[in-house]
Amino acid sequence: MRLLIHNLLMCNVSKCDQNNYPLIIKVDKSIIVQTEFKQDLIVKLIQKLDFQALSQTVKSLGDDTFPEQIPQDFIKDLQFLQRMHRILYETHIITGELTCPNPQCQRTYPIVNGIPNMILTEDEI
Repeated sequence: MRLLIHNLLMCNVSKCDQNNYPLIIKVDKSIIVQTEFKQDLIVKLIQKLDFQALSQTVKSLGDDTFPEQIPQDFIKDLQFLQRMHRILYETHIITGELTCPNPQCQRTYPIVNGIPNMILTEDEI
């Protein structure tokens, strides 16, 4: 699972309708898979992300230097764009779990072989 995907996921338990995003991520195993850097794609993507959620996630994974907001002139900041590419596209979570941040829910979703299992049980629908 790439962190790009994590930025889109939220808890979908029917009774969990508040404070269900972003999911808390716990990584057991991750790898870096190098991919071609496409600057134009990263620039467009950054503008569509929930950057605050991404920042929270990256910091929870141990990178305290990640900015809380998109830098003002990020389009011209090649180092920032390459860093975003590495975080969003090249970082693959192989095993771990996602947990709903809602204290009344705290549903966990396992990540196995890079795939988050978001399937709900019948009583959660």
